[in-house]
Amino acid sequence: MQTKTTPGAMLNAMREKPPLVQCITNYVAMNIAANVLLASGASPAMVHAAEEAGEFAGIASALTINIGTLSTQWIDGMQAAAKAATSAGKPWVLDPVAHYATAFRRNAVADLLALRPTIIRGNASEIIALAGGESRGQGSTAAIRSNRRKVRRDGWLSGSSRSSPLPVPSISSPTASGPCASKAGRP
Repeated sequence: MQTKTTPGAMLNAMREKPPLVQCITNYVAMNIAANVLLASGASPAMVHAAEEAGEFAGIASALTINIGTLSTQWIDGMQAAAKAATSAGKPWVLDPVAHYATAFRRNAVADLLALRPTIIRGNASEIIALAGGESRGQGSTAAIRSNRRKVRRDGWLSGSSRSSPLPVPSISSPTASGPCASKAGRP
């Protein structure tokens, strides 16, 4: 007989052994992320400095990286933490906020994708752009419809597993009316 796992049962199981979650996130989302993790029963740690991020990822239960706030120093911390999490077999999430907006962001995300995140979290425009498609704005229905076949064909949303690092498509720079013209409401 198979036991049905409910979200409530999973939450209770997590709370029995609260995970330590390392969060490298932007300034806007930092407080929200910490409070959501605390409310769920996890212990957040906002550790992003390159000098300690890798070491800390080795003791954390999970890692989340949000590229909303980027600087060379933050990228160094992100890479160190992602490498350590991957080496330790710890799950980690990549949130490639507006990764298509600038060459600096595209390069940072390409390097992080090569480290094989467990989960990629993004809005529709970000996922479509990662899959090599174009979008007309955050979560644009027309863009989703026009790119649905390509995204499915390439396996980005179908849950296919890959034995090599995820491919990083070349993504052209957006125009003023392009995919990152408005990121309102997005931490």
